[in-house]
Amino acid sequence: MNFAHDWMVEGVKLTPPAAVATAPYMGMTPDQWLTLLTIVYVLGLLAHQLPKHLVGAVRLAKAVVRLGNSLKRRWAGWRRR
Repeated sequence: MNFAHDWMVEGVKLTPPAAVATAPYMGMTPDQWLTLLTIVYVLGLLAHQLPKHLVGAVRLAKAVVRLGNSLKRRWAGWRRR
């Protein structure tokens, strides 16, 4: 492996213990930090996933509207007979 990769791996390994050790000095207990980070994680996950699902919902809504319009035209044709 190269130096940059090793440096990043060691930094990631060091982050949790360093965060727990310094959390009381920042005015919050570790459980409060965990709650805050969980909320940030969930919001980030929603921000990442929501656009993908909104696009699908919009496509579905458009398909339903097209189907409704098609059925209206067919119904109008049947009523004229």
